Amino acid sequence: MEDGEGTGVGLVAERAPLGHRVRAWRRRALLSQEQLADRAGLGVRTVRDLEAGRVRRPHRRSLELLAAALGLDAEETGALMTASARLWFGADAPKIPAPAEAVTGETVAADAIPFPAVELRGRRAAVRALVDRVRRGVREHDVPVVVTGRAGIGKSALVAHVGRMMADEFRDGLLHARVDDPGSVDAVVVRFLRELGMRPAEIAHDPGERARQYRQALTGRAVLVVVDTEESDLGPLTTSPRGCAVVLTARTEPAAGHVVRLTALDHDDALRVLADGGVPVADDLAAARGVVDLCAAAPLALRIVAAAGNLPVRRLADRLRDAARGCADEPAVVVARQALPADEAEAVSLLARLPWRELTAWTVAAALDVAESRAAALLERLVAARLLEVVSGRHRMPDPVRDTLLALTPDSTQDTAAALRRVLGATLALTELADLRAQRVLVRAAPVRAHRHPVSAELRAVVRDPDGWLGANAGALADAVRQSAAHGFVELCAALAVVLQHCDGEPPGCRTEELAELARDVARAAGDVPAEAALLLAAGMRATRLGRLEAAAADLSACRTLYERCGHLLDHAVATVAAADAAAHTGEFATAGALLDAAEPVLAADRCLPALAAVALVRARLLVMRGTGTEAARGHALAAEAGFEAVGNTRGLAEARMELGVLAARGEHHEAAAWYLDSALAAFTAMGAHRAATVARFLRADLLRITGESDRAVDDLAACLPAFTAHGSSVGQGLVHLSLARVHRTLGNLADAQWHTAVAGSLRACADLPVGRCLRGGEQRRDSGGAR
Repeated sequence: MEDGEGTGVGLVAERAPLGHRVRAWRRRALLSQEQLADRAGLGVRTVRDLEAGRVRRPHRRSLELLAAALGLDAEETGALMTASARLWFGADAPKIPAPAEAVTGETVAADAIPFPAVELRGRRAAVRALVDRVRRGVREHDVPVVVTGRAGIGKSALVAHVGRMMADEFRDGLLHARVDDPGSVDAVVVRFLRELGMRPAEIAHDPGERARQYRQALTGRAVLVVVDTEESDLGPLTTSPRGCAVVLTARTEPAAGHVVRLTALDHDDALRVLADGGVPVADDLAAARGVVDLCAAAPLALRIVAAAGNLPVRRLADRLRDAARGCADEPAVVVARQALPADEAEAVSLLARLPWRELTAWTVAAALDVAESRAAALLERLVAARLLEVVSGRHRMPDPVRDTLLALTPDSTQDTAAALRRVLGATLALTELADLRAQRVLVRAAPVRAHRHPVSAELRAVVRDPDGWLGANAGALADAVRQSAAHGFVELCAALAVVLQHCDGEPPGCRTEELAELARDVARAAGDVPAEAALLLAAGMRATRLGRLEAAAADLSACRTLYERCGHLLDHAVATVAAADAAAHTGEFATAGALLDAAEPVLAADRCLPALAAVALVRARLLVMRGTGTEAARGHALAAEAGFEAVGNTRGLAEARMELGVLAARGEHHEAAAWYLDSALAAFTAMGAHRAATVARFLRADLLRITGESDRAVDDLAACLPAFTAHGSSVGQGLVHLSLARVHRTLGNLADAQWHTAVAGSLRACADLPVGRCLRGGEQRRDSGGAR
């Protein structure tokens, strides 16, 4: 009887081995090993080894991740930690209490080495050299260690082996990434910051500021950073404060850094690698030496050959010679493909033709048009055949394997295009799902008509944190836009670019405006008017959110023209509401009112509740900016709040509450104003809407100033000033200086007050603009003179 059966999971014995406990809890959660690994952010091999009892000293951070993924309660988490302690200290291990707080990701899992564990042969000298140079790098800091050698020579395996050896010296773990082009450096920095415990909303948008955050996050930690790359300019990724080390794997030697060179194995060590893989070397030593020569004594090729099936050594050598005569760079890959069933051989060749380096079960399922369970099983078989490797929990095809497969099989353009369309369609379905759940925009037109490949309910559940999911996959989304454009998938390109423009900031490596312009050019060239109009609507709303009001007006005017031309009346009305919002931000109140009057009947006839809520919000905003009709403005804002809450629009709800906060402050309802503004600030911060969050923080600071909480007001204003500077808002900077002048005047610091007033004047601050919706309620009576 297996553990957990018959007696129930809750009755697992107090001294049951750690692996049995994890297996029992996993079964209770109805998770496979792959699903648990994905939830916990660990490699599948780590989970398997843990359950099988092959992990001798598991690290606490990995166990915390597992506990969170399994949904263990406090008592079970304590039991898990106690079972782990017994592996370290034996039967006398102390009973470890459960952690008092939830896992927050403040440290990196030290045992989550992203490469599969393999036994190194013939690398003792290289191991000693790498350990020595890593230790030297820790002392010298900011000097990378570079492991060089040709593809398949074992660079990553060497680094993984040394990483495990030196785990105690790098108590905070290991970070790993693959950098295939300079544009992906920013995305890797963002991922590392997230793995180091920083929330997405806290990560700066400016690359220079992100680099500073990355160095600060590493400072005081002991982390080994590993980067596989052929690029010479890695920017902040070569940062290594004292206590940390950076190891690069490359095929060519860099201009600077401590270098460890890897060459081919000697024959005896190469023969041992074959024997480790089950090849009967002793049966025919001469033929085995021929196999080594045909594999160029490279570890990857030798392991691929060893996994290619139970063949006599001479027959294996003959197959390699036949493949080599066919001019294959890696004859071992040819032999491995021949050993696969016909359908799997075709599948692996198709996967090699996809433009992505990393493969997931859902990507493969979409590409091959099969169920995810079947795709996951195929990935595991290809890993067993050594045609794929698992790096950082992701499946990846080694470059020598990919290059050989591309040269080996003729490209079926039609099949490749169909597979690519299915993968991009699945990407679109997931990103639109995340975008709908995140609700980052006030209004939406009808979605662009495009092929959306169906995704399973299990995969849809992955998008539990839509903002985090969109942030983590922004680079992949940008790449999907480029791939769609390159292959002429007009609708997919437009639909993906629309979602990308719903992000307020500039995701690393995305260049949102360039990609949106690319998508518009593709749609225009194809004559797809609705797609072009949808792109212009998304661009106009994004420009409004970012304060680029002239661009917003131009985009939205062109959008309305296109929707009118193709007869999409409801979408035209939605675009009209967006245009009214932009006009309100520029102070064109009469124009904004007229646009709302034109759009509202169409929206009401169609009962379009989200857009009607946006109409109410813009009407409230117009009255707030004019400073008239307070009761009417409050009625519109309350209607907008109710409407956005009913449809689950987080962005609209936050903006409605910001207007209600302003109105409450004007009526001297300060407690209500504080609640509304705090709620809006929290929502904007959570969704990464940094500009809107800064405006909400500024309004809260003005409220604190009015209520006499000068110290807190100064703190908020001090946080707003660099944010407005980063956003390029001279109006915002000027208003902060005006508020600081008022605070200092209240505190009697007249010199400081005069200085801030002078700075505000030089910035031409204008309180009529949207960011200047200061809380003018009882302040008119409190402020005795001074700058208004």
